[in-house]
Amino acid sequence: MARTLVLAVAAGCGPPEAPGPPVEAIPAWSPVAVVPAGAFTSPRHRVEDLAAGPGGTLHAVFTDTRGPVSRWNRVLYARFDGRAWSPPEPVDDTPGRSHAPRVAVDGAGRAHVFWWEGMNTARPGHGTHLLHRARGGEGWSAPDTVYREPAPSGLMDLQLAAVADAAGRVHVVHSRAEGRLGYAVREGEAWRAGAQAPAGGGYLRWDRPAARAGRLELAYVAAQVSEARRSANNDLWTLAQGADGWRAPAPVHLAPTQTLDPAVVTDGQGVRHAVWTERTARGRVERLLHSTSRDGVRWEVPRDVVPPSPDADFYAPRLELDAQGRVNLLFLRSTAASVVPFHARGDGRGGWSTPRRVAPDEPSGRLDLELAADAGGTLHALWRGVDGLYRHARLPG
Repeated sequence: MARTLVLAVAAGCGPPEAPGPPVEAIPAWSPVAVVPAGAFTSPRHRVEDLAAGPGGTLHAVFTDTRGPVSRWNRVLYARFDGRAWSPPEPVDDTPGRSHAPRVAVDGAGRAHVFWWEGMNTARPGHGTHLLHRARGGEGWSAPDTVYREPAPSGLMDLQLAAVADAAGRVHVVHSRAEGRLGYAVREGEAWRAGAQAPAGGGYLRWDRPAARAGRLELAYVAAQVSEARRSANNDLWTLAQGADGWRAPAPVHLAPTQTLDPAVVTDGQGVRHAVWTERTARGRVERLLHSTSRDGVRWEVPRDVVPPSPDADFYAPRLELDAQGRVNLLFLRSTAASVVPFHARGDGRGGWSTPRRVAPDEPSGRLDLELAADAGGTLHALWRGVDGLYRHARLPG
């Protein structure tokens, strides 16, 4: 695995650069298909993660409560076979509370689902387990434990991210009560515990294109006070793994206010892209920011993807590459009147196409959004509408 170190600082937003050549207009997405939703038992379900597999397959995981009035979550899984979605089916078979499911697909096309089980705020002495099941041609494997945070500490901050690399191995990073991130890798049918990461944080998100190329790197928001600037505790960092283990955490953006929901990808030219949202002092998530790094060392001053809006919130930014190695960004824009998913395409020079609606506006409410690219470069967007139904749209590569 190639050595990789990302170490750069970018702060604030300077004046915009002169515009480059116009970005090619984005074609229209496919008509929206609806995912079967009969398995959900409450209005509080949501999509948590989406991953692509061989042959144009998609794998999605959801959380739902265990009944109309229950506060206990459960995990469900659905598969798209290239033509239609399967109805979501339960994955966890225990009566406890399940949280933060993630999914990754290995080299054999098996879906690996991870989730936290057992956290109970009413019983802080209860241990917390990071569980895993795999789904292949013979159905689901039995649940196995990847990590256990024993009683009496338990674990209150449930963070988790999973990704498959170029060799088909599955890597998972997760929170620990001690503070630093735990790490494990699955090779064949066995788990191997790796060295703990030298940092802890939230909003964990792997660079999936980098992992497909054999390089492990993720973005996260610092949960502790920043060593680089003691007044900030919501900074954006990257964490990379080289041949000799984890590198030191690298700051990407030292935020004056709260940083939320980062994503990072490396494009076909080797340029790293990070996007995130930022909550302003007004309490709204008014900014959607973007920064690039050509060498993984020096990051550009972040710029707004779209102009800040005092009347709108931006959330759920997701990044993926198409068949040409271009960066594609999906995000949600919400106002008092409507909420809608948008798509923008990067030009590799820090510019973006004019965002285009993926689907018509919906009445104001909560949407959940995930994005994945299959092996052919087709982009897949999966989101929940305000009516509780899940939509799926495609953009061929």
